[in-house]
Amino acid sequence: MNREYKNERFAKSYGGYDRKNHGDKPYDRDNRRQPYSNRPSKTFTNQSWQHQKQKQKQKLESKSNITLGVVYKISDPQLKKYWKPNGNVWECSDWRGLQNLTNQVKDGLCKMNPDEEDLENATQNELETLENQKLEEAKIKEKEVKKQQFAGIRSLLKYQIQNLKEPSADNVRVSIIFPCGAIVDRSFSESDSLEILFNTIISSENCPENFSILSNEPRKELLCFPEWYNEYGIVPQQNEIIQTFKEAGLGSSAVVYVKKNQTEV
Repeated sequence: MNREYKNERFAKSYGGYDRKNHGDKPYDRDNRRQPYSNRPSKTFTNQSWQHQKQKQKQKLESKSNITLGVVYKISDPQLKKYWKPNGNVWECSDWRGLQNLTNQVKDGLCKMNPDEEDLENATQNELETLENQKLEEAKIKEKEVKKQQFAGIRSLLKYQIQNLKEPSADNVRVSIIFPCGAIVDRSFSESDSLEILFNTIISSENCPENFSILSNEPRKELLCFPEWYNEYGIVPQQNEIIQTFKEAGLGSSAVVYVKKNQTEV
């Protein structure tokens, strides 16, 4: 029997087929009855449920002894003392003994499991270790910056000494002997400050990091370290103002020794 479903009222009453929505497209019964295998599958996801499940899982993992690497072992004879096999199942009749065994396992895990106080102490120790590492790195960085600054100052002093004019009169000829055996001869004026002698020594590549300056005649230590050197090296105690060559008693010819001190900067 052929039915075209041209009558709109008859079509609605028979199969709910509305031509207003489908147009002149003929009705196909098989198109509305697709097998379940061809239907698109939809996964049911509840964001709130997923969040609660994940939160509960994290909570259980945080309290689990397995995640902390804690394992309590029981010998096989001790376990079979309370549990006995009966076919495919295990039976327990001594419930008091089983309760004692459970308490024993619980106490053992509590002793092996680190307490919150121990975890806090471990965390505090880690923080202190990180803080100490940061302080050490800051000190190393500061020391490196000072080293670069001092290298720049030495280069500047070397340039100034090389371009310093020798005095024409009342000059003092000084022979500077370094610990490595190198000798540098330089002429100064009697009225010059001994700081120029220090600049000549510190600008030399043969100068050690920690040193003292000694004169041959008169035999004494020359305290001619400027104030700015306190930031970069060890300065001997000197309360007096830096003297001149004449005030220090250095004549027309003098010998100065650069002594390397034992303590390095």
